[in-house]
Amino acid sequence: MLELLNISKSFGRKKAVNSLNLTINDTCLGLFGPNGAGKSTALRIISTLLRPDSGDILYKGSSIFKDTKEWKKHIGVLPEYPELFENITIYEHIDLVINFYNIPKIEKNRKIDEYLEYFQLEEFKNTLCNVCSQGMKKKLSIILAFIHDPEILILDEPFIGLDLNGIRSMKELLLRSRRKGKTVIITSHILDLVEKILDSVAVIDDGKLVDLKDIDTVLSQCESLEKYYFDRINIPQAGMMIE
Repeated sequence: MLELLNISKSFGRKKAVNSLNLTINDTCLGLFGPNGAGKSTALRIISTLLRPDSGDILYKGSSIFKDTKEWKKHIGVLPEYPELFENITIYEHIDLVINFYNIPKIEKNRKIDEYLEYFQLEEFKNTLCNVCSQGMKKKLSIILAFIHDPEILILDEPFIGLDLNGIRSMKELLLRSRRKGKTVIITSHILDLVEKILDSVAVIDDGKLVDLKDIDTVLSQCESLEKYYFDRINIPQAGMMIE
């Protein structure tokens, strides 16, 4: 269980996250909100890439900030804008990251080969990142988040930048993680794509939790996740203002 307790974070006068309380069990949670709602900031705090100004996050009852190095062993993180080393290859990136997790060599090599094949990057494994396409960099970043089989996945806009094959592969990877009982926290603006992946939905706006429901309740109350979302943040859907 992951518990966010009164998390707040400001940048100057802007309060990006405002006393956010959220409990996440072993589930696939969609975190939704308009631009500037605080989604990415919340994920960066959970990833310990940012420190909150106040509040705490507990994992199995202990603060994740007491030992961030230990916490990072449990998580896989996909930022919205991943930062990669431009002058090393795709393979070298994966090898560098997986070595942090003390995975035996035979298993390590198997995992690397499987993920390269899964995302159709085998023939590009010796390509330097500075000549990779944005889609290839996104696939590499996804591999880096998943390669060590973490208990918790923190994924900020995982489908952006992927081609159709990449989207299908990413979707299946999320469904597989869900079947394995992983905790997945995902942000996306492509609501119809994630609707069938999620177990629960949290909507935030102005850094505050607006609503939290399981997906079955959402779809029993609304015709779609998109309709539910727009109802909660009181923004008219496209076309509703045109007569």
